[in-house]
Formats: sequence, C-alpha cells, structure tokens
Amino acid sequence: MSRFAMTPFPKIVGNHDVNEEKVAQWFLEKSFFLDFVFRNPEGKKKGKELADAIVLYDDVLLMVQVKSQHSKRDPREWAKKNIKKALEQLNGTRRMLVERHVARLYNELRGEISVDINKYLSHIGLIIVAHDSPPFIAEELVPDLKRQSFPIHVISLKDFSMLVSRLDTAGDFICALELRQDIASKVTYS
Repeated sequence: MSRFAMTPFPKIVGNHDVNEEKVAQWFLEKSFFLDFVFRNPEGKKKGKELADAIVLYDDVLLMVQVKSQHSKRDPREWAKKNIKKALEQLNGTRRMLVERHVARLYNELRGEISVDINKYLSHIGLIIVAHDSPPFIAEELVPDLKRQSFPIHVISLKDFSMLVSRLDTAGDFICALELRQDIASKVTYS
C-alpha cells in the first residue's frame, strides 16, 4: 500500500449501516490520509467498538459516529433518537480515552500506536447522519448538544462529502469545524 493512497472506495454490501459508515470513513481519509484515521477502533472490552472513527491530527482528537436511516419512520423523529444515541456514544468514547481505559489505537498504515491523550488539547465530536430529511436544526431536536464540554457537530453524509471535497486538507477541515463552532452561538433562526 502506498503511504499516501487512500483505501479503495468501499464495496457496497447488503448492510446499509456498514455502507454509510465505510463511505464516511473513506471521506475522512480524503482530508486526513491513512496516517491519522482509525476506523472502528476497539473499545475497552474486546469486540466492542470505541467509535466509528477516530482521527488524531496535530493537537486535535476528532471522534466520529455515523448513523443511517433505512426505515419509513419520520426523518425528524429518527434523527432525534439517533443523534441522542450518537451523543451518548461520543461522550463514552471521550471518557474511555480521557480516563485511559483505551490507550492504544490501530490503523492499517501505522499499526498499533499509543495515545497520549494529553497531547490532544482540542476534542471535537462529529455525528454524521445518512438519511433523507428536510433541513432541521440538530440543537432544537436534541438540546443536550449545546450542553457538552466539547463541541459536537451534526452533519448529513451528503454535506460531509461536499465539505471534504472542498476542504480536502486536514487543516482546512479542522478550521472549518472550529469556525462553525465559533459562529454557532451567534446564529439565530427564524
């Protein structure tokens, strides 16, 4: 495998949840390369997943959860339930890392590495939702998003793919998330 090559685009299989997760992970590689993306890292217990993806880049810890809808349930109700679930998962991921229950991560290129959590001063959560829905404000559906000790962004898979195609360097992508967080408190919706 070439150091700067991405993994091949995921093969589509019968499990829709796995498809969207693999596509989102592949998009992360577009901005962060294989070096910094840890796909489905193992959690504290063997066989348990820490997150759908972890990105360790410079002083940034990016924790990613992907949720996809393939039911006839109302999209807003589905989003509310699944964003809440992803939020709980991200809090658990962060706790596992901060409390050092998980101190090693593995990726295809670097193998297993030790994680010195003190090196990562900026913790960011990213919830990617793959579903067809009219636009909504995630913080209105799940007010707990505003009350977290670290920023958490909710974005559709479609918008995520557009972002990484335009912000195709790690620095640009992280700056965009940080700017998005800075303006979030200043934006009002009518």
